[in-house]
Order: sequence, then structure tokens, then C-alpha cells
Amino acid sequence: MGSRTFCFFLLALCATLASASGSLRRDSFECDSCNTLVEEFHKQWVVVIKDQTQKARAESGNGDKPPSITYNQDIEDMVQGFCKSKEYRQYSADMRAGCDDIMKDHLREIVGKFLHQEMNSDLSHAKGVPQRKKEVCAEMTKSCPDVDVSKGLSQCGACRALMRDVNYVYRRSHPAKRVESLRIWEMFEPICEEVQLRHEGKQAKQVAKVCDKVFSDFDEDVVDLFRVKMNPDQITDAVCSELINACPNAKLEEERKRAEKKEEENPQQHSEMNVRTINKGIV
Repeated sequence: MGSRTFCFFLLALCATLASASGSLRRDSFECDSCNTLVEEFHKQWVVVIKDQTQKARAESGNGDKPPSITYNQDIEDMVQGFCKSKEYRQYSADMRAGCDDIMKDHLREIVGKFLHQEMNSDLSHAKGVPQRKKEVCAEMTKSCPDVDVSKGLSQCGACRALMRDVNYVYRRSHPAKRVESLRIWEMFEPICEEVQLRHEGKQAKQVAKVCDKVFSDFDEDVVDLFRVKMNPDQITDAVCSELINACPNAKLEEERKRAEKKEEENPQQHSEMNVRTINKGIV
């Protein structure tokens, strides 16, 4: 797609721009906090357990048999300092406060979910994290609705699922990460590798495929959409309907054809209109 066509689309959406800088709805905040907690707990848990596993195998002299996982001082230190860890500093103050609240009420239950899970040979693998989210966030804390993240999706559905992930990663980030394009890009860089933190089975494969396309071909466009602070629905429509044509949008197609017709009739006037719009600071 040409840059001029996408520029038109961006301008058309910005004409109805709604600010995304307001506070999160309480239910969204609680769900984001819980999902972030489980994802980050998994990452830090893997580091501690991998170290414990290597030590246990070395001491036993049996490198083939998986050792049992026990609650030791390393795990206790990780758990007690979890919400204040350097890894958690990348998230907003709301996410850190939400972590404190959940761990205060459910620390031992959450540790139990991870302590008794079956550890596979690749400890860094994210398989099972969506199930932990269901157990912790939908059932234990009731922070999130119980959503099936394994069922197959259409291409449009996979794109929209991806953009829910992208918007979630942006929402929970520290405000300092939202101020310039490079930091936004760095925030989104791991998303395709982390699909299995948020999806399972066939759905994970479908979302991963769409993710590769979006961030291989249109990463700069996605960053620009967030940089001008468009709202989540507008960003999703821009990516899924305009950039990769995964979701049909009759209204946008009609607007595009109307604009193209006007440009053909009077290209100079159309160009001047775009310049005036840009000069107003919309893009």
C-alpha cells in the first residue's frame, strides 16, 4: 500500500480522534494487572526454577531424570520481591499497585499453581500460561472474564486478537515508554515471540502468523498509530482493515473511493488540504 493512501486513511480517522489518555475502566485495570502478574511471574519463575533444576541435577548426578521442584529460599526471595523487582519497573504505577493488591490476597495460592504444574524440558516455553491466567484471573481473583484463547479464528478474528494484545501491552506500559517512536517500537518488539503467553493451540498459530505479517511489513505504521494517540478501536481498524486487509470495512472503502475521486478531480486542492491538516499537528 502506498504511503499516500495510508496517510489519507490516518487523516480520515484522526478527524474523529478520541483521546486514549484517560484512566482505564476499573474492570480493565484489574484484568490487565492480573494478566501482567501471571505473565511476569512465569518469566521470573522460569529463571529461578531453571537454576534450581540445574543445581539438583548436578548434585544427584542424574541429568536425565527431572528433579522435583521444592519451595526454597530462592523462590521465597523472588516471591517476596516480585512486585518491586526491576523487571516490573517497565510497567505503569497502576500495574505495580495491582500486583501488590493481588499478591497480598493470593500470594500462596498463586505460588501453588506454579509449584505444582508439570515442568517440561523447555522451561522457557510459555505453554500453560493461558491456563494459569484462567485459574488465577478468571477463577481465583475474578478480575477477568473467562475467554477461550484456543479456538480457531478467521483471519480477521486473528488480527483483532493480535491488536487486543498490542493495545494491552501499550496500556500497561510505563508512561515514559509512550513518548517517542523508538520506545514504542521496543515495547512491541517481543509481541510475536510472546503469542503463547496469551493464546493456545490453533489460535496461537493463527495469531502468530498475522503478527509476523504486521510487524514485518508495517511496524512503523503501527508505531505511528500509537504515537498520535488514536483510540484502540481506530488502531485496530487501521491495522486489520487498511494495512493488511484482513477485515472488510465497507464504510472505510467508501471513504477511500470518495477521496480518490476528489483527488482525481482536483489533485492540487486535495494536496493543499492534506498539508493544512498536517500543519495543524494531527500527524
